[in-house]
Amino acid sequence: MMVLLSGLLPNPKIETSVLSISLNTCSMVYMIPLGLSGATSIRVSNELGAGRPQAARLAASTAVFLVATEGVTAAIVLIFVRKL
Repeated sequence: MMVLLSGLLPNPKIETSVLSISLNTCSMVYMIPLGLSGATSIRVSNELGAGRPQAARLAASTAVFLVATEGVTAAIVLIFVRKL
C-alpha cells in the first residue's frame, strides 16, 4: 500500500527508492536486537537452570548494553549519512 501511495507523490521513482531504502534500514536495525533477545533468553534460562543467578544477570545486562549500543550507533550513522 505504501509503494502504491508513493506513486501519487511528485517524483514517484525517487519516492519509491527512498521508501525501499527506509524499509530495509528499519528491518536491519530491528533484526539485530531480535537476534540478541533470542540468544539472551536461552542464555539466561540456562544460567538460571544451572543455579547461577549472577551469571544470568550478567548475560541480561550485557544484552541490554549491546542493544543500546547498537541503537545509538545506528542512530548516529543515520544522522550522519542523511544527506548522502
